[in-house]
Amino acid sequence: MDAVSVGSVDGLSRSELNEEISRIEKEIRRRLPIGWSTSYQSLLKEFVNQQGYTAHALERTLYLLEKREVIRFSGQKKVVHR
Repeated sequence: MDAVSVGSVDGLSRSELNEEISRIEKEIRRRLPIGWSTSYQSLLKEFVNQQGYTAHALERTLYLLEKREVIRFSGQKKVVHR
């Protein structure tokens, strides 16, 4: 179990990744009001290119939000709806 908790992804420790995921989740909830939609590419550009988050953390956040039914994808995961 220690190996799992200490593992790293994209140079981030598991705790750093979880912190980044939580910050991205708060930003997505703030940026995308209920009933709105945006393209996946615009989220990628905003969070990864402009704000400096890792692409892996963004992918993981979107996956978790989809599983919790906070967001949904359409158009072969090109559009994100909230």
